[in-house]
Amino acid sequence: MSEFFYQFNGNFGSCNVTWSCGNTVGLSGTTATIDSQMFHSNLFATGVGDSTHLQLATTRLGTFPPTGQCPHTTPAPSSYLTGAQVSAIFDPFLLPSNFASGQYYIFLALYYYLPDNPSGTQGTNSSIGTRTYQWLDTQVRIQNINGTFRNVGNNEVYDPCNAFGWDNVTIGSASVHTFNALVGNVANQCQNALKYWQISPSTTCRLAGIEIGVKGYRFSGLSPVLSVLWPNQARFTACHAFNGDYDESARIDIVDVGHIAIVYGSSVGTPKTPTSAKYDVNADIAGPSTSPMQDGSINILDIAKAALYFGLVC
Repeated sequence: MSEFFYQFNGNFGSCNVTWSCGNTVGLSGTTATIDSQMFHSNLFATGVGDSTHLQLATTRLGTFPPTGQCPHTTPAPSSYLTGAQVSAIFDPFLLPSNFASGQYYIFLALYYYLPDNPSGTQGTNSSIGTRTYQWLDTQVRIQNINGTFRNVGNNEVYDPCNAFGWDNVTIGSASVHTFNALVGNVANQCQNALKYWQISPSTTCRLAGIEIGVKGYRFSGLSPVLSVLWPNQARFTACHAFNGDYDESARIDIVDVGHIAIVYGSSVGTPKTPTSAKYDVNADIAGPSTSPMQDGSINILDIAKAALYFGLVC
């Protein structure tokens, strides 16, 4: 299904206006670009990198802990981000296969500033020790290690040398040309990171930055490339992006149903003409019964699901 997105315009805007471009570490061919307002992350990492030297292709929005300083203190960010959760839709073009000593992951990262202690907050984890930082670096991800996907619910702490790190696997597998979405609950990501670093749960977390993209190392096999398309910006939502709250008003109302009606009958790759609507991934809210994802067309199932949710507030 991915190939049809070349006829679909996303909503990222231009490079480095809101979202950064060119945040890459990798072999020749590695890119992090916005084209047709969609973000493309392409990672070439055949035989290079390791768990402490990750190759990457990402885009960022907001403020982040400084790199190359460990430990450090920094001024508070001049502004913060707001939202109950963040959703990022992605569509894999190419996935590495047949590798036995590497890994890759597709991720959504939420970065938080900890303002309660201007000189840094102390946290301790039994596997890493005690650290003093002013930031949390949290991720929701889908991850493949040595050719095997990690199970949903697996999580671990990490020390990027500038923040308290914690990641959580929320999707158990990926396949090419199949939509999926990473969803990070802003409050839960903060609280879980604090818990695993034994930091007081009353510590204030201020969301300052978002990063989406891919990381990995030592690709091999017949397809040693990780290529992922992100058709829409990571979205701040009160409801899940796929549940029909098109205008993100935190309720399903006539505006949402009306929008689905406008694009009714369209499917992935449908070009907009004077007589036909253009497919909108955010109106495609009804997928197969085994999946909460889209099914590639706007039809009666989407109208029915919006009607089911109508009037609900989240």
